[in-house]
Amino acid sequence: MNTVNIADYGASTEAKNNASSIQKAIDAAAKIGGTVVVPAGVFQSGSLELKPHVGLHLAENAVLKGSPDLADYPDTGLVHNEMGPVRGLLHAKDAAGITIDGTGVIDYNGMGFFDFSRPNNQGFDYSHYSAEQLKQFAAHHDDRPTSMTFLQGCDDLVIRDVTLTNASNWDVVLTDCDNVKVVNITIKSTQRVPNDDGIHLCGCRQVQITGCNITTGDDCIAITGITDWVREERDIVIANCILSSSSSGIRLGGWRSKIKRVTISNCLIRDAGRGVVMSACHSGYVKDVTVDGLTFVGRPRAGAWWGGGEAFYLEAIPSDNEAMKDKPWDRGDRFPNIANIQLSHLNLRSNIGIIIVGAKQNITDVMIQDAEITMITSQNRGVLGDEIDLSPVPRKLTVPKGTCYWLYVEEAANVKVTGVRVHNELTTPLKQIDERQVNARNLQLEYTIV
Repeated sequence: MNTVNIADYGASTEAKNNASSIQKAIDAAAKIGGTVVVPAGVFQSGSLELKPHVGLHLAENAVLKGSPDLADYPDTGLVHNEMGPVRGLLHAKDAAGITIDGTGVIDYNGMGFFDFSRPNNQGFDYSHYSAEQLKQFAAHHDDRPTSMTFLQGCDDLVIRDVTLTNASNWDVVLTDCDNVKVVNITIKSTQRVPNDDGIHLCGCRQVQITGCNITTGDDCIAITGITDWVREERDIVIANCILSSSSSGIRLGGWRSKIKRVTISNCLIRDAGRGVVMSACHSGYVKDVTVDGLTFVGRPRAGAWWGGGEAFYLEAIPSDNEAMKDKPWDRGDRFPNIANIQLSHLNLRSNIGIIIVGAKQNITDVMIQDAEITMITSQNRGVLGDEIDLSPVPRKLTVPKGTCYWLYVEEAANVKVTGVRVHNELTTPLKQIDERQVNARNLQLEYTIV
């Protein structure tokens, strides 16, 4: 194996910014198709550009630590449609054959960009919240890096075994990358950091995410079109992962995203605001999704986090997004927007069960089978109130006082429920479990309340 040690190019544990030395090592490795080794020790660095067919190996006890100085993350020339110019620790464009691996740590060192003594949410009447609930709000921040690892058009990508910590924003963003393997990685972030998606795929195909342990403020794993609204994303496997989030464990779609053929199996989502989200409208769609073997424990947070504890949230409500009007990806509707969804072998515990809300029955062919659903009382029920939050859609559903919905279906067709047992562990003032349907066509329910 051709290896290049960053210490041989001047990198030092004493330096405040080793970016120049580490970049020289990367460039040298690119000439021989080799691997850059970060040896044991803590090496602080600003922005680095990875190159085609170059490995980045974190040795045991090695730490590649992000600079705490925003000036060390210049504009890379890449663009994130939500966050703007990409400024982060690792980036690459059109660089096939990259590998990031090893038992070491990539510490983004982003907590210094936040004031955890101040909530970030404006317009809230904080008098309604306890001191403990205020600690669940997103932390205040000003300017910060935008995407800590941003790889665009990087096919044949492998990220394996490494630990990623303390992201100040989006963690690993993969755009238009095909043939990707993300295996046995750990992502650990403070759950008060907003926009802290763990792994975010955009326009990617043939992706395997397996054996990962991810704790984040925002979605642990997201599959959307947010950095490429045009390219269909498909053939994605998520398996054997443990996920925890102030938002969603897994998000599929959003607005005009185009998602097809996703398999989720044997995953645990715990202490999350939502379990699995599927969202699409207008020209967007989420189709051919199988979830087989999911354990979910809901824990909605106080503050402006999306979600009130839904185990599954399927939403296809039209959204007038001014930023997307008259764009090529916003022309024409795809009907249905969410279709052919198979959910089976489920063990769900939360204060809200399964929510399916469409428009003109643009959600169709949903099968829910072999599930144990236990309704519990959330510690934040008092501030959530008797409503179901449909964020980011600006609409709420009113729930009768003292009631929890294990299933709510609106404007959907061909929804079948079979082999479902619903358990009641509600505490006062909640006492009743119910299901409700509004303008649902061909809804078949076979369940028992234990």
